[in-house]
Amino acid sequence: MKQSKAGNKIEKGMGQARLFQCKQCSSHFPTNKKFQAHRRQVHRGRRFACDKCKKMFKTRGHVTEHMLSHSTNKPLKCDQCEYRCHRNGDLREHKRLHLGLKPFKCTECQAAYTSRHMLNSHLRKHTGKGPLRISDMGGDVLVKN
Repeated sequence: MKQSKAGNKIEKGMGQARLFQCKQCSSHFPTNKKFQAHRRQVHRGRRFACDKCKKMFKTRGHVTEHMLSHSTNKPLKCDQCEYRCHRNGDLREHKRLHLGLKPFKCTECQAAYTSRHMLNSHLRKHTGKGPLRISDMGGDVLVKN
C-alpha cells in the first residue's frame, strides 16, 4: 500500500480500489468526491485536536470539556447502579434509563430515545444526511474488490 505525495490517496494492489484517507480522523473513502464531502461536513472549522484521541473541535474550550471523558475521576454517581460520570447532564440522561423515559421521539417512525444525540444518529437513517463514520456503516470495510 502506497500513500501519494498529497497524502490523501492510498494506492492499493491489483484488483483493489484506491481509497482516500482523512489525515484528521483516519476515515477512508472510495472516491475523492466523498472524501471532500467528508472534510466539508465533519472537519470544516474544526482546528483544535484532543491530544489523546485526535478528535477535532471548533474551540479550545470544547477540547478542555472533552478531555474530561478521558479522565478516571468521575465524581457523580448514579444512586441506582454503579454508573459514574463527570457531568450533571450525563447523569440526568443516564437516570432516564432507570425511569424508562425516552423524551426524544422520531417524527418518521415510532422510535424514541433517552438523548437528543441518539435521536439525531437515528434520523440519519431516514434522511441519509449528516456526517457518518465508517463504524456507522456496519464495519470497517476499507477495500472494494
